Amino acid sequence: MLIVPDISHYNKMLAAAVADGSFSALMSKLNYLANYGEEETQCTLYADDAGFSFVMQHVGCTSYWFNGGLVYHSYDGSWGVHT
Repeated sequence: MLIVPDISHYNKMLAAAVADGSFSALMSKLNYLANYGEEETQCTLYADDAGFSFVMQHVGCTSYWFNGGLVYHSYDGSWGVHT
């Protein structure tokens, strides 16, 4: 499950990905994070200068499982998940 508190930043990143041709790559990584691990896992995306930071949690838990970033690599137009 993907949670996006800052929809404005999310839409800005989608538009930028469309403009530079990396939309498919971004959507692939977002899908990966949304479906990561067990069914009861949620990924919350936060605005970050490099793309997004994220926190991975089990649904119903107040602590997080791990965190990282979904980072745009301008040198080759790819998106990478970094933990």
